[in-house]
Amino acid sequence: MSRHSGNNGVARLGAAVVAHLTGWDIEETAGVIDITAIGDGSRRVVPDISEWKGSIKMNLDHGAAGQTLRAGDAVAFEGYSEGDDSGKTYYSGNIVITSMGVDSPFKGGVTRTYSFEGDGDLSVAVVA
Repeated sequence: MSRHSGNNGVARLGAAVVAHLTGWDIEETAGVIDITAIGDGSRRVVPDISEWKGSIKMNLDHGAAGQTLRAGDAVAFEGYSEGDDSGKTYYSGNIVITSMGVDSPFKGGVTRTYSFEGDGDLSVAVVA
């Protein structure tokens, strides 16, 4: 069971706190190089390049803070899963927006989603 509630989450794109945020996610993966040789009884691998990607979801408000990006834009990202108070853990790094989508259902609020890929390392730190 989770120990944190996402309702305290914060996402920053550049200097802007994303307005009307409904959620964000990150996935960090590491590639591997197969070094298995003839005669090995099991597959053998060594670490290769890591990468990270994710998405940011918000209720649509054209022109609101953090809601003016388009595919191809590069910006700094900070994601706080439990708020941005002192002592809270957060994730940060540079990202490139790979897609921007708008969902306009017949019944329900209109939403915007940014998908992104990390450009460089993903940092995990604690708010001072």
